[in-house]
Amino acid sequence: MPIRVLLVDDNRVLRARLGAALTMIDGITVIGSCADGDEAVWLVARSRPDAVVMDLSMPRMDGVEATRRILADTPDTRVVIFTAAAAGQRTLDALAAGAAACIFKDATIDDLIAALRAE
Repeated sequence: MPIRVLLVDDNRVLRARLGAALTMIDGITVIGSCADGDEAVWLVARSRPDAVVMDLSMPRMDGVEATRRILADTPDTRVVIFTAAAAGQRTLDALAAGAAACIFKDATIDDLIAALRAE
């Protein structure tokens, strides 16, 4: 069964490129994308992805609060923070909110795939 992934990042170009890269990976299906945490909470409730790749800094609702809300409603969803921000308090807050992993945007696609597949 493929891992169904939702991409959440306010950078449209990054979402498109990441989606294209993940679509080429066996066992991963990108089911959608959105630009902010508020929309992510709504989409997760409706589409029930297996995993969410979540940016930290976004308009309307940041990745920490979106992670908290998503996991309160769908605790089996794996949230992987995907951020350009240096490790710091916001990263720790995301992990405390229940994120399964934090991958920095300068990591390899293999690092992101491993985080999505980890159990």
